[in-house]
Amino acid sequence: MTYCVTTKTPFIMTFDGMMMIMDTRENAIYVDDDAYASEPIVLEHAGRNNKLHRGAPTSLWFGDVVYLCSKRKKRYLSGKSMSSQLIWSAQCSTKAMFRIVSPQHFQGPVELQDQFSLVSVQWPHCVVGCAKSSKKLVLRRHVHDAIEFLVVDARHREYALSMLYRQRNPSIPIVYVSQDAFTIDLTPAADTVTAFAVVHS
Repeated sequence: MTYCVTTKTPFIMTFDGMMMIMDTRENAIYVDDDAYASEPIVLEHAGRNNKLHRGAPTSLWFGDVVYLCSKRKKRYLSGKSMSSQLIWSAQCSTKAMFRIVSPQHFQGPVELQDQFSLVSVQWPHCVVGCAKSSKKLVLRRHVHDAIEFLVVDARHREYALSMLYRQRNPSIPIVYVSQDAFTIDLTPAADTVTAFAVVHS
């Protein structure tokens, strides 16, 4: 069974085991492997299409123009005049519009296992890439610099992120601890710290 990427659904956007992070101090977007700091993103139809899809969630297709909206704060991923760096903007202008493109030239609806790139509408010769030194999201002129994104459903965040960790580091076990499984009081005292470590045997 396949599942389509839809509007109004929060996703974690990933590539190469890295996730999109919001830097509120610099108003920038960078990528890191810190899964629990990752930014939930909602993809919204942009422009005239936005008025046609205000009801129930709808499937996104390759070629659609979208806004990438932060789920935590009403901010849009946006380009910036005279700069290659992408920022978070309160305005959903054409600088914040991106076209979903398939690196494999697929057509039809975007499915969860599909990789896709983002092409700027304001600057159609530019794609969303990543600066290697700063790990910030930027606009690049060469198609070979385009990030190939995957998305995971943020509503199943813990499971989805554990699967990402497992894919990146298959030798590292995933450990789940249930407080209900213990008969002792797990409430830490004021002067104690509870910690768990997973090591290779």
